[in-house]
Amino acid sequence: MSFYDNKHASRLMTARGELIEVNDKGEMQMVSAHGHFGERFVDIHRVQDFGLSATPPAGAHGLLHAVGGRRDQMVVIGMEHPDHRPRNLKPGETALYDAKGQILK
Repeated sequence: MSFYDNKHASRLMTARGELIEVNDKGEMQMVSAHGHFGERFVDIHRVQDFGLSATPPAGAHGLLHAVGGRRDQMVVIGMEHPDHRPRNLKPGETALYDAKGQILK
């Protein structure tokens, strides 16, 4: 199989998703999300950086990635909500924020 034979499969590996709900009770944070064309993914792992954990609100956007190209092995990478994300940060500036409007720079 050449690269060109597989070009359409690679397009299906990563897609934008919208958060439906979060289950933060177990060893890993699991979420449900909408994908392309009305797809709904349930109980998929939301990957987070070590040392920082957050529970994004419904409607947040992130990347859905099919591990190994398998859509039954989805993970969510990142999540941000357009209504809550701080804007106009200066180059090099960092902000920790929540859905209540609290910001730490």
